[in-house]
Amino acid sequence: MTEKENSKRFKYHTILAGFVICIFLVISGYLFYKQEENRIVKQKESELKSISDLKVNQIKEWYIDNLDDSKIISRNIFLQEYLLKALEKNDIKDVEKLILFLKEISEEHGLEDIFIADINGRSIYSIKEVSKNTDLIFLETIRKVINGKDALSTFLYLNNELKKVTIDFIAPILKNGDIENVLVFRLEPEEFLFPLILSNSNTNITSESYLCRLDGDSVLILSDLRFKGNAAFNLKIALSDNKVSAVQAVKRKKGLYEGKDYRNENVLSYFNNIPGTPWIIVSEIDKEELFSELEEKLIFIAVIVFLAILFVAAGMALLYNNKRKNILQKLLHSKQEFRTTLYSIGDAVITTDSKGNVQMLNPVAENLTGWKEDEAINKPIEEIFKIINEETRQKVESPVKKVLENGRIVGLANHTLLISKEGKEIPIADSGAPINDNKGHIEGVVLVFRDQTSERDNRKGLEESEKRFRSSMDNMIEGAQIIDFNWNYIYLNESAEIQGNLKKENLIGKNFRDIWTGITNHPIFEVLNDCMKNRKSRHIETSYTFPGNNLRYFELSVQPIPEGIFILSLEITQKKIAENEIRKISKAVTQSPVIVVITNKSGNIEYVNPKFTEITGYRNDEAKGKNPNILRSGYHSKEYYKKLWDTIIAGKDWQGEFLNK
Repeated sequence: MTEKENSKRFKYHTILAGFVICIFLVISGYLFYKQEENRIVKQKESELKSISDLKVNQIKEWYIDNLDDSKIISRNIFLQEYLLKALEKNDIKDVEKLILFLKEISEEHGLEDIFIADINGRSIYSIKEVSKNTDLIFLETIRKVINGKDALSTFLYLNNELKKVTIDFIAPILKNGDIENVLVFRLEPEEFLFPLILSNSNTNITSESYLCRLDGDSVLILSDLRFKGNAAFNLKIALSDNKVSAVQAVKRKKGLYEGKDYRNENVLSYFNNIPGTPWIIVSEIDKEELFSELEEKLIFIAVIVFLAILFVAAGMALLYNNKRKNILQKLLHSKQEFRTTLYSIGDAVITTDSKGNVQMLNPVAENLTGWKEDEAINKPIEEIFKIINEETRQKVESPVKKVLENGRIVGLANHTLLISKEGKEIPIADSGAPINDNKGHIEGVVLVFRDQTSERDNRKGLEESEKRFRSSMDNMIEGAQIIDFNWNYIYLNESAEIQGNLKKENLIGKNFRDIWTGITNHPIFEVLNDCMKNRKSRHIETSYTFPGNNLRYFELSVQPIPEGIFILSLEITQKKIAENEIRKISKAVTQSPVIVVITNKSGNIEYVNPKFTEITGYRNDEAKGKNPNILRSGYHSKEYYKKLWDTIIAGKDWQGEFLNK
């Protein structure tokens, strides 16, 4: 083989080798690009899912809290008492008491409006202007409440009368087991719900979250949109438009999706349903923004491939080093993006690694914990996030530890206090969620929590209000008792203790029928049992013989309440004794063997006994209103009569004889 042939062969082999290496590098670069694309998508999917799950829990808790609060307030005995008085008497003072009570509830719960409506939806008592409430959704919900006798929500709807989006929580007000009125909590979603939904939407330029639901053959947008004004209850998307993420959300309820948004932009979406509601929450980000960082990486890979073709040997080593550098840069960029996301959240956020060591604190978390981020980095979460039980003062296990052990979202129990670096105690509510890699392995934990001080203050105000009501009941002169459906005492005041001659601590939790032996055979029990079973109010006078043959009389008012029955008792024993004495005196006067005449201060006759009629011949109706001088015979002098009346007017007894005419 000649040198020329060898040269050609070497050149051929060199070109072939270079071509093979070039193809290999190009393929490797392409595969690397696709790998990075997939990693970023998975990472964003994980972030979207974590944020969505947290918001679902927050919205669900907000919804359930308001529904339960409306139910509790509707059963409040003081609300029912004020309402009953206002309806029966229509007195301005009773109405003012009712409105004041409603205003206190509105302030404590942050309500837009609270009012009482009749079963036809007409507002009869409200802290605002009374309205007709003709909206069909509102009226239909009232009908369902009446049929089911339980609290319900209208969910989000466009109130045609108010010309804005509202949500009402409607609870029945029971009277003797029937519903004559309902209590309505009205909230403006723009005050809490919509800001909560949008609270994560500023983490990226194009990211946003919104609520939607199925509406006939369309998908109705329920909340504000970031890139389209006045969208709530105005924007509808046809169900036939299957490429739109909102359409897929109402069809699939939960999951990830790559498609179009309402702007016809390519997006990555995650949607989840809100339990107990027809709402779907959609969180999404533009794919153009999602993959913007890949453009830089694509250029970088092309440069590496080109240099590798020119410098095969050195290029391989350089490729290896640059690849490592590239990975580190991408990780750093991803971390920075994740930090930007969490820094934008309105709640406090702490992230940890898989060992529970702090990796990031956002400004809200710094403010609550008292730790600066640079001080807290790599410290154990237990050192930064110290929590105790408010009631027991015992240390509470870190939710981060629970997430790392179970791999699930967890939340704190009630009555949890955060101890800041300065020792300040802050009531909080929180939840923790795992940060998973592409294989589902836990890389760390994101802990989200918020200050509940203002919520606690509102709740405390409500409790103090209830204490004042209880104090009023405790100090009533009438005995007050509450007995549950199992006939166990759950409340009695001091007057009831005195009337029963038993201590409260010996009665609470004890069975009424066991305390009062033989009571089931007494007429009183028949009245109580009728109220307990048939929910009928009763008012009676009765007597009961206590130990020692002590007979006492009472006025009883028995009312049905949600807890069982309420007994109001007033002892009238002395009244009964006085009535008996009066009857005895009346009988003695009536049967007296001598004449008895009773006059007023003017000397006119008001009463004469039968003996008077027998002797004088004047009946009681004939003598009544006349002066005793009708008996004047003319046999007594004027001085005789003057002495008689002077003696009587002086309050002394007069004795003598009259001669009838």
